Amino acid sequence: DLQLLKDSKAISRLLALLLLVPGFGIFISLLGFLISIPFIEGNFMEAMTNMSQMETEQDMMLMKFYQIVTQFGFFLIPALVFGFLIQKNILRFFNLKHLPTLLFTLLGVLIIFLSNPFNEWLVYQNNQMNLPAFLSHWETWMREAEEAAAIATNKFLQMDTFSDYLMNIFMIGVMAAMGEELLFRGAAQPLMIKIFKNPHIGIWAVAIIFSIIHFQ
Repeated sequence: DLQLLKDSKAISRLLALLLLVPGFGIFISLLGFLISIPFIEGNFMEAMTNMSQMETEQDMMLMKFYQIVTQFGFFLIPALVFGFLIQKNILRFFNLKHLPTLLFTLLGVLIIFLSNPFNEWLVYQNNQMNLPAFLSHWETWMREAEEAAAIATNKFLQMDTFSDYLMNIFMIGVMAAMGEELLFRGAAQPLMIKIFKNPHIGIWAVAIIFSIIHFQ
């Protein structure tokens, strides 16, 4: 029986999840590096150093490749393995055995559209917020990281071909959404709710961790 966490306590499951995320993340990242070596033109270390600038076609392809590798290693696979260690039927663990009804699907789409103005207002308020003076270095670092992420996103969205469009759909619309939702909402959130014995605190705790990881 491979469901090693089936009868474990919530805190033990949390520790297991905290080990799975960096463990698989580092291993799959290293595997990604090894896979990419034969496809890199020129010096490997120079290519790794320069790819964040995304000035050449190779830089763009490497950034997209490692973006996908990161989603697999740090989000999707740890979440799936964590679910499997608790319950053999992963779909049941993540409550994915039944599709939402048409009414709930339409309601979800409607809420997304109607909440956009409020979301934009929250983004604006967030950008106006200043941390206390003793956290100024932390605030500067976070703002720089978020600005760098925005620049990278804009470059990713510059699509010249249909294949670029499909790659972005897979990288941003599928991998990022699926991996992060399974890890944070599917695995971590129910765990936090059990630990705090309060759904509100559990949801907010995961939301804060999610924001910190995204430097927001």
